[in-house]
Amino acid sequence: MIVETVTAHEISSELWYPEEVTPRLWAAVVVVAVATLAPSAQSALQTTTPTVYVAIHVTLTGSKVVVEPRSAPRGVSARFILHNIGTKAVIFSVGNQTRGLGALFGFRTVVKPRTQKTLLLYLAARGTIRYYSGSSFADATAGEKGVLVVGATCALCAPPGPPVPP
Repeated sequence: MIVETVTAHEISSELWYPEEVTPRLWAAVVVVAVATLAPSAQSALQTTTPTVYVAIHVTLTGSKVVVEPRSAPRGVSARFILHNIGTKAVIFSVGNQTRGLGALFGFRTVVKPRTQKTLLLYLAARGTIRYYSGSSFADATAGEKGVLVVGATCALCAPPGPPVPP
């Protein structure tokens, strides 16, 4: 059996050391690293701004509608939290649902007795939004109807959709 001995100098001559790295090779490594990290950094800048929500609590009874708060800024998503504390189902409407050539905006829902329902509505424009209980705004009594005032844009609000490019 023959055993070959190898010295440390012979082993070290076979290894590749960083001193042998040329500037051209370092430049290639840097370019590859930047190319792989750049798309992830760019996508981080293009994330969407979170939507601002305003909770609007609506308490319904058979003869009265209580809405708090009665105003909200433009550009927020209004979270209508409907709570029927009465003993009968109540039809609650917000906005304009008239069929025809006009713009439809808002919602109409039936809230069962002693239940709670949550609905979202994006407040895109300034102005007033009618709300009422029953079949129509004209037929509702003074306690069953009112208006929600949509004011100026809040500082934290962003339009829905993708961000505006810089």
